[in-house]
Amino acid sequence: MTSLIDQIKADRASGTEGPWGYGRTGEEQRLILSQGGKGRYVCNVQIFQTPRHMGLWEEDSREANARRIARLPDLEAAYIREREAAEEHLITTLEAIARGDDSLDGMAGDMATAALTAYRAAVEETAA
Repeated sequence: MTSLIDQIKADRASGTEGPWGYGRTGEEQRLILSQGGKGRYVCNVQIFQTPRHMGLWEEDSREANARRIARLPDLEAAYIREREAAEEHLITTLEAIARGDDSLDGMAGDMATAALTAYRAAVEETAA
């Protein structure tokens, strides 16, 4: 199974580069555009004004949705960066403990080895 991180990286490599922004083309739609040098079209978000008493998809929520979509490349980059940094720190720490680079007697190394094994298995299971 492909991990979530691998899927995001593949989509980032083949999709439209970020950062993205959005602009108004009229009262009914917002265009999501790449600001990554080419100003490429990404998608369009329809902004329909329904009667307020129905409470369905009022313009304010759709306007917010367009802004949220436009933030996606930045959020993906931050997620990948933070996930990989946390993973590296955890693995480095657990490997050091497993080698005995700690002041505790024996049990810490066994616990660290078990934790590292469980972490690696969990990442493979939940990342798909």
